Amino acid sequence: MRSKSIALCCLVGVLCVVILLIACAGGGNGAAGAIQTSVPTPTPTPTPTPAPVSAGQWTWVGGSNSVSLSPYGVSGSYGTLDVPAAGNLPGSHYDSAGWTGAGNFWLFGGSVGCQYCGLFAINDLWEFSPTSRMWTWMGGGETPDEFGFNYPSARYGPASWKDNNGNFWLLGGMGMIVNGDTLLNDLWEYSPATGTWMFVSGGTTVSGTVGVYGTEGVPSTTNVPGGRQYPTGWADASGNFWIFGGDIWGSSSISSPMNDLWEFSPSAKTWAWMSGSNTEDATGTYGTQGVPSTTNTPGARRGAFSWTDRAGNFWLFGGLAIVDSTQYFFNDLWKFNPTDKTWTWMSGSNTTNASGNYGTRGVPSMTNVPQARAHGSSGIDPSGNLWLFGGSSAAGVLNDVWMFNPSTETWTWVSGADTADETANYGALGISSSSNIPGARWGSTGWIDDSGNFWLFGGYGCDSTSTNFGMLNDLWVWHP
Repeated sequence: MRSKSIALCCLVGVLCVVILLIACAGGGNGAAGAIQTSVPTPTPTPTPTPAPVSAGQWTWVGGSNSVSLSPYGVSGSYGTLDVPAAGNLPGSHYDSAGWTGAGNFWLFGGSVGCQYCGLFAINDLWEFSPTSRMWTWMGGGETPDEFGFNYPSARYGPASWKDNNGNFWLLGGMGMIVNGDTLLNDLWEYSPATGTWMFVSGGTTVSGTVGVYGTEGVPSTTNVPGGRQYPTGWADASGNFWIFGGDIWGSSSISSPMNDLWEFSPSAKTWAWMSGSNTEDATGTYGTQGVPSTTNTPGARRGAFSWTDRAGNFWLFGGLAIVDSTQYFFNDLWKFNPTDKTWTWMSGSNTTNASGNYGTRGVPSMTNVPQARAHGSSGIDPSGNLWLFGGSSAAGVLNDVWMFNPSTETWTWVSGADTADETANYGALGISSSSNIPGARWGSTGWIDDSGNFWLFGGYGCDSTSTNFGMLNDLWVWHP
């Protein structure tokens, strides 16, 4: 992956110039762009006995409270394959795939590189039990840039789903292939019951990652989305998978955003191009806010937030388009009905880089809306509310928490700062506190457990100091 590190540096969620010029807020000498020149010594991370928690508070559960700019980030501890242990811990990961299954959380791959030392991908698979608070290394390599045999290769920025049988699915991302590294379009299925991966479709060589659109709305065994990273994905009530957009290799041989919508049938093993453009950089059609239409569609983007609600509708918020080296962040919220195939623009701006409206913390309002952003974490709670955390923005990197209630169609700013590049306050390991807060970050992985708690792992962002901005492997839980 090193050959593409310079070009890809500007395509991971925040342009290199932004990372180089900002320093995490909260003290220090005020010098922008301070670069850590030594690798921090990670804080020991024993698994604590869960302590009583209070609603509306964060708990630092494990991992290091320092970022790393070493080539592979904060070191993990793999332990023994398939054996949970208190000392096991993934190293730094961001832009990973994540799933929930049988009450546990799963993490696959991601990037372990940094803006200054080159980008590397990994293909390790981990399972975390929120009950025992122990990690288990379930498969994949311990070193970056590994090619997989009967196993997905190293990658970051893929799409992921869970099917009705509890199996996990993975599509694409930026990663390794037989004859190089590229934007992938390979589709894989993982069975937690047997611990095995199965290759389903897509290219196994660079030439095989070119998309075949076919006829719009018509499924075919020859159709396939082109290789891409950071698409948005959903699973519908019938067990079909959908992806929207992401970055492809564009006509100028650089990564370019798309707004194509695809549906995959696991039973028929067919893809269908459902809507959107088959060329890069397409603009959106917003129509009238709150009114569904077959002509509406979000514009090209990558790294959007996504949810599937109780009624089976898909939701999409924000995202990022980089066109001719200019960043365009979105804060528009869309709802897609997979039955009648209509998009509805629900809230937010139809222009880019909007500042949003925070309102009063903890108070829902029809006028509230998060600022434009991409590459954050999202989840849906047992009550059907949609949650998002952080991400990158035109102003910097964020650590705010928002909740959207689909019934009242209102946003609530729940936690975190309304300014960018905020540092973390870790507090005591395993102890919740009203003063605890994760630092601003993007590319983290989020899950919501059966009790509605929001969990957050890793990413690229701030620790508790004013100068460090790098790779993370800290694990947090938010108690609503």
